[in-house]
Amino acid sequence: MGNTRALWPRFLAALGRDPGLRNATDPLDHYTESVVSKIIDALPMRASAHYAHTLGEGLVSMSRLAELSGLAYLGPAHLAIHPVHGPWFALRALIVLDAEAPPHPEPAPNLCSACDQPCVAAMNAALRPRAIDVARDWHEWLAVRDACPVGTESRYPDSQIRYHYTKDRGLLS
Repeated sequence: MGNTRALWPRFLAALGRDPGLRNATDPLDHYTESVVSKIIDALPMRASAHYAHTLGEGLVSMSRLAELSGLAYLGPAHLAIHPVHGPWFALRALIVLDAEAPPHPEPAPNLCSACDQPCVAAMNAALRPRAIDVARDWHEWLAVRDACPVGTESRYPDSQIRYHYTKDRGLLS
């Protein structure tokens, strides 16, 4: 499961309805778990979830999963590139169903083979020798996504971008 820019207004509306959500350690992760739990509860079979924000045992490489499922192509800057949304979608959770597996999907198209791959230079700039601090250097990490020519019309609004990189709660109003 993932989201596009359409998540942001829904998430902000949920924050307005639920004061407890605003006080969560990470409101977006809490919101994600709440939505996914409701989906699982409505399913006619047993299911479980693995969340992108959960580290440790049960960790799932969401970008690799997106590639294997045919949802997105894993590009040269290690971003999952969706055929419509480019790098402007987020992978939030894997829902595992207690059901027979569907046929193996077709791979996502390689949208990077005909591209001069400006994302690689942007990634190398973001990785220059020093400690990685995404919240401090978020503009450089954003430049990696912005360099991709696919899905530019799906780019997140500025407040959503800044929140994802910095977790600045001042953006949640």
